[in-house]
Amino acid sequence: MRCPQCNCENPDGAKFCTTCGAPFMNERVAPSGSDTNPASSPAPTEVRPAVSDDASQQSAGDIQNQTQQARKKSRRKIPMVLFIVLVTLALAATAFGAYYVYTQILHPQQEQVEQPKQKGKDKPNDKKSKQEGKSESDGAEKPNARQKAIDNAKAAGKTVLPGTIRIFETDAQMADFQGVQNPNAGGYECGPYAVFAFDSTAYVTAGHADGSPGSSGESASMVLLAQGSDVDAWTSYDGKHVTCALGAMWWPSDTGLPMGAPWALRDVQVLLDDGEEFSNVSNSQSSETSTSASSSSAGDYILPDSSTRLYSASELQSYSQYELMLARNEIYARHGRGFNDQEIRQYFQSKSWYQQRYTAEEFDSLPNSPLTSIEQQNIKTIYDVEHSK
Repeated sequence: MRCPQCNCENPDGAKFCTTCGAPFMNERVAPSGSDTNPASSPAPTEVRPAVSDDASQQSAGDIQNQTQQARKKSRRKIPMVLFIVLVTLALAATAFGAYYVYTQILHPQQEQVEQPKQKGKDKPNDKKSKQEGKSESDGAEKPNARQKAIDNAKAAGKTVLPGTIRIFETDAQMADFQGVQNPNAGGYECGPYAVFAFDSTAYVTAGHADGSPGSSGESASMVLLAQGSDVDAWTSYDGKHVTCALGAMWWPSDTGLPMGAPWALRDVQVLLDDGEEFSNVSNSQSSETSTSASSSSAGDYILPDSSTRLYSASELQSYSQYELMLARNEIYARHGRGFNDQEIRQYFQSKSWYQQRYTAEEFDSLPNSPLTSIEQQNIKTIYDVEHSK
């Protein structure tokens, strides 16, 4: 028989549905051994177990929940199967890619590497390791060599500072960089300039042009490295950030450019950031090379460094008044000035380096003097010592 509630099949004679527990409305059954005559026996009373409505509703709800859970499980199986399929495909693709890379790329290279080995040549891997070891050792040596040079410079009493080398072609550019008024405006052009601008203001020890020592507490933001034609030695370092080891420095006696900057015109050592070392040859001359006996070995000049560094009065005391007169005019002769005095003119015409380009009047009337501030200061110092004798 079928249950009127859930429509499930049940055995005949069942009083309750085996699936949902709903009671059946059965016909009356006579007990065994009793009178079967319906007229002689009382009508039996139908006995039905008491089933509450709450229990019936709860059983129906349980069945519904179980049905829904079964449907959810069946739905979950589909994404899980798809995920397993996708993972399997991904693993298969990865394995195929690895096999392709090994067989088509790595394996041929391995054969090429092993072939020279069979011929008795050096192992490429060994060469590579040696080259790598060499490059690593070189990289470790550069900072050590640079630091050693810095330590040696400090031990020698030099001022070691970081900064940037700058080149300025004109007085106006130099004045603009310092933010000052151009003192040479309308006058002689004294550029170009090569300066070393410190990263920050520093206290330096600088002497004075007359040979007197300077104090150690004077601050500066830059130093002058070269001026005029000597700037050419520094052009390749324009704009580079370096560390400079500065030797002796002087404060200029005039108010020329660069303003408030000492001169470091010799014994300047430059250390680039990559460890390369550079010494300016034109500025590395000793201050004690100015003797009349050495003029023939220094290009036949009396003062070979008069255009690149300042001479002090004490350095010039060993020269005679006549030698000082020639040394003073020697600075003009380097720029091609002619001389009206016959003796002076014959003296410089005997020098291989001298070439006259101007008469004395033409040179003196030039709107922009070719003399640098270094040369002008040396002329003044030589003149003072010359006339003090």
